[in-house]
Amino acid sequence: MVPSIENAIKIKLFADDTNLFLNKDDRLDHVQEILNQWCEVSGARFNIEKTEIIPTGKENHRKDVANLRKINPQDTNPLPEKIHIAQDGEAVRILGAWIGNKVNNVTPWEPILDTIRKKLGLWEKAHPTLNGRCIIVQTIVGGHTQFLAKAQEMPKYVKEALSKITRQFIWGAETKPRIAMHTLQRPINEGGLNFLDIKARNEAIEIIWLKVYLNFSPLRQQWAMVTDHIIFATAPEYPVKEARDNPFLQTWIVPLKGPRATFLNDDIRRMLKIARTYKTNLVAIKINPYLLSQLPAWYHLSAEQRPLNNTSTKCLIQKHHVTRVADLVKTSAHLCHPLQYPTHQRNQDCECQECMKDRDLGCESPQNCMNKALTRLNHLPPKYNPTKQDPPDGMSLTRTRKSGNQIARQTNGEITFDPSVMCKENLAECFRIFTNPDRTSNQMAK
Repeated sequence: MVPSIENAIKIKLFADDTNLFLNKDDRLDHVQEILNQWCEVSGARFNIEKTEIIPTGKENHRKDVANLRKINPQDTNPLPEKIHIAQDGEAVRILGAWIGNKVNNVTPWEPILDTIRKKLGLWEKAHPTLNGRCIIVQTIVGGHTQFLAKAQEMPKYVKEALSKITRQFIWGAETKPRIAMHTLQRPINEGGLNFLDIKARNEAIEIIWLKVYLNFSPLRQQWAMVTDHIIFATAPEYPVKEARDNPFLQTWIVPLKGPRATFLNDDIRRMLKIARTYKTNLVAIKINPYLLSQLPAWYHLSAEQRPLNNTSTKCLIQKHHVTRVADLVKTSAHLCHPLQYPTHQRNQDCECQECMKDRDLGCESPQNCMNKALTRLNHLPPKYNPTKQDPPDGMSLTRTRKSGNQIARQTNGEITFDPSVMCKENLAECFRIFTNPDRTSNQMAK
């Protein structure tokens, strides 16, 4: 089980590829029994020769699985000899990516480098022009490396090897290129030839991974949720554990060096580095009030930072379980909308139904907690406070006209101008790269 993922991750299916995840208590005997029954009913045959097992966990456990050929010591029979168990240092290919324990990341790239050298050698016999060579490099080098570069990292050695291969293909034996590589890599309208820039292409791939990770919608991928918990393990001591959330939504910083950074694998570390390099931040002109209410209540990116060690704040976190801005709005509603709570009295002895429920939760002073929640809410800038958004001005397009604009864009028809300020409906749309936090305004867009 992974926190924040509703169901345990047991199996992943893609086309004819099946990945099964078993923990230390699972019995492979039971799995094989199910497979045998399914094959008998369906008439299919399970290809056991293609089965490969990657032991995970501590090194001693991995050795026991390989030596005993049992995932669980209680399994009746050892694994058939036809099933391959990957040893440490041995990679297994899964959907084009190479996975394993203590594997050499360069190994999967060696056949690709050999293929590129062979194909470029064949093209060299045609004596292509400089422009033709650029197109060939884009097709051969870019085409053969893009998938694996996205599935897993491109090691530094491979980057240097590809740079050398492409430079030799462009200029041959010339020791001093007639045109600098960075000039060839510029767009055509800037005097270049759009020559393949491996470094920029790889960084663009990392940015796309970052974009997928920052998609907090209900369709968020499971690997991103698992990554959250790996990143949480690196958190310094000062963020209160119960108040901690995604670092891109809060002020705490993920360490990339030191003992805590050892929890991060290379993939996560590269993603976080690329986010810092290109200054990824939550920046939007205007955000939907619902999305504002879903932002973290503590360590808010735009709020004045205050300590969380006073009694009322601790009670809000531990007893009221306040984690989102929406929870602050709900807790302070008695003070903001007194007509909706006519029985509430603004003192410590209030016996209204809501205050009695709070006391049942262990809260000793509901009124103080309400005051603290309201104070925290008021510390949010108006731009990020869902209770201080401007009322509709009546100028926004209706749903019918918005639908008409969508049809007009597809049919190249007339589009009705929408005078309303852009309002983001998805938190994933609110993240930007190339930002300058010092120039980001917290004032309401008009």
